[in-house]
Amino acid sequence: MTGSGQLRVIGGRFRGRKVPVPTVEEVRPVPDRLRETLFNWLRAHVVGSRCLDLYAGSGILGLESISRGAAEVLWIDRNTQVIQALRRQVSLWGIDEQGMAVCHDVQLFLRQPASQAYDIVFADPPFLSNHISWIPQLVSAGRWIKPSGYLFIKTGSGSIPLASVPGFRVWREVKMGQTVGILMVYDGAIQSD
Repeated sequence: MTGSGQLRVIGGRFRGRKVPVPTVEEVRPVPDRLRETLFNWLRAHVVGSRCLDLYAGSGILGLESISRGAAEVLWIDRNTQVIQALRRQVSLWGIDEQGMAVCHDVQLFLRQPASQAYDIVFADPPFLSNHISWIPQLVSAGRWIKPSGYLFIKTGSGSIPLASVPGFRVWREVKMGQTVGILMVYDGAIQSD
């Protein structure tokens, strides 16, 4: 993180650009080290990808994806302040055709049938929530992820383990302090509610 209330993009065409972090209590941005690890894991899969960024917060995962060559990003967050900040950022960077920010409750959003499937889904739910227990199931059931797509979940170290989620296999996992990053691969077997 750089300065107070700002993050910086760490790779790609927008490398070094600063992203303001909305002053919203539940926004806990993905730290530089964890982002660097995640995008090293995804290095061969980001270019040309379609990404879904759930619990968008600062939007840094989606912005980092576009910086590294993603074709498009859809950010979802229920906080209007977060969405307004993201829309300003997208406009400021001139990436309106690649990025869209939508104000919506994540669980309700995922319960809708998907209009398109995504290559990479990011989920950064509030730490003290049970959201990680249902995110993979809803992503799969709604057909929000392509077969062999990636689901990244950032959570707290005391959260429910995700070692055995039907339809997904854990590909990589890292713990940094009280934060755990889990990258899963979707096997394409659609799970129903």
